[in-house]
Amino acid sequence: LSDGSIRSVYDICLHKLTQTRSRLPASTSAPIIAQLRAQLAALGLAEEQLLGIHILYPGLIDAMTERLSFSAVIRSWQQCCPTILPDSRAAFPDAYVMLSNNAAAVAYSAFLRDTEPPPLPLLVMTVQEGIDAGAVLPGGRSMPLEAGHISIDRNGPVCNCGNHGCLEQMTSATGIVRLAKKYLASHDTPSSLRERGETISAKAVFDALKEGDAAAEAIVQEFSEYLGRALAVFACVVDPEVIVVGGGVSKAGQILIDGVAKYYREAAFIACKDTPIVLASLGNDAGIYGAAKMLID
Repeated sequence: LSDGSIRSVYDICLHKLTQTRSRLPASTSAPIIAQLRAQLAALGLAEEQLLGIHILYPGLIDAMTERLSFSAVIRSWQQCCPTILPDSRAAFPDAYVMLSNNAAAVAYSAFLRDTEPPPLPLLVMTVQEGIDAGAVLPGGRSMPLEAGHISIDRNGPVCNCGNHGCLEQMTSATGIVRLAKKYLASHDTPSSLRERGETISAKAVFDALKEGDAAAEAIVQEFSEYLGRALAVFACVVDPEVIVVGGGVSKAGQILIDGVAKYYREAAFIACKDTPIVLASLGNDAGIYGAAKMLID
């Protein structure tokens, strides 16, 4: 649930059967339930064959009441389908229905995707339009971390959460663009990025870096320091055996990992300095896949 919804149907073996999207605001559960019913009908499945529904929400969830409590992604979160959980349970009484933070599902997918799951604890961070993070603890319990909203610069830009200088303002895809524009405005370094004007993107910055662009190198270095030092902070809390970095920005590849790892090792607690940092392998389906597997487990 965000500014719309994505509905995927998986079978018991975690094969994706169908997926549909709606960009309409998810302010009421009725259209979502109707569209899910249409998906089942198109697959020739009876509603009684639906084993479970896992709803992902990009924000905080009250564990006691199972109600949405806050989201920095959805500014009008109070109107974001507040009755989606009871409505889904009423509409599909034979299915098990659960509600989770999407970061917990992404973390769970990283734990289970590979043939040989990584050792636990596991710290997962996704770098895209925002910053998501989650941890998988011994025993397989997955928990979300509001990593994008740790304040790293009290004089930094205002975040959607209301604070200043949050991590995602510096290290998300939009944060990288912000760093790039700031650097280009304050330095005379020649750069191919100047030709892009307002169309500059995080991908363009990393592409320029791979071509030896000095300005891109400075921009990515600043990004890497912010993210590497933030990962060192979370490693002190989680004490992970492996750190996984995913999301759209991670498509930059090993060059991103190498830069982040340098600053991570500088800042990490001595017991965590050698923790490997690796790229996620699942891509944009990570959250949905993890949600399906959490439901089955």
